[in-house]
Amino acid sequence: MVLTEIFNESSNSTFFKEGPLAQIQDLVNVWSVVILLSLGLIYFALDPFLQRRQSSVKTPPGPTCAKIPFSPVLVWHEFRGNRRLYIHSLHERYGDAVRIGYNEYSFASVTAVSTIYMRNDKVELEKSSFYSLFELYGVKTTFSTLGNKEHSEMVKHINEPYTNSKIVKEGALAVIQTRADAFIRQVEEKDGYMDVYWQSQLTSVARNTCIVMHWTAQVSFYLVAKTGPIQSSPNRIRKL
Repeated sequence: MVLTEIFNESSNSTFFKEGPLAQIQDLVNVWSVVILLSLGLIYFALDPFLQRRQSSVKTPPGPTCAKIPFSPVLVWHEFRGNRRLYIHSLHERYGDAVRIGYNEYSFASVTAVSTIYMRNDKVELEKSSFYSLFELYGVKTTFSTLGNKEHSEMVKHINEPYTNSKIVKEGALAVIQTRADAFIRQVEEKDGYMDVYWQSQLTSVARNTCIVMHWTAQVSFYLVAKTGPIQSSPNRIRKL
């Protein structure tokens, strides 16, 4: 009891609240913030060099500002709406592979596109979490699936109807010919031309709202086979 009372009296004394210990505590808090900020700045300054030493892949060339996190130049072009033109100018200056941001790169060659997007057992490049934004009502599609193995299993079931052995069958060819004739007839009835952009959007909306979401041929053939002229307008899309 005596020790408890002594401790309570010491804690409530002005020596701890307004005395030297309080000043020391304030200094420690200030210097802690300064040290943490300094360590953060040192980390961001040295991180690109550390990554370069640890990585066996050569970093593509690019402007100096691309080495800075949240490059102000890239943000500025993004804000002004000419990001694509800016990246194109970097490709013209540095080549097919260019570093455009702290952890962002751009490639403009057939070889790079094939390596990144085509299935390659030697190169394991998975999609970033950004593609998860394209899930439809919580359901993954071939576009939003991140894992390579899961994507391959999903594609197997979709590619089968498009193989040559399935397409060249007499029944399949007859369906394709019928729909192609209907498409040409509708185009001719619409002054001999069609709005390719809105027609593609119409097919895309119908495909993405389908339960299976991947049987594009069935949905596209259904739209083409409908009677009457092609109605490729935003109102038509909203009705679907």
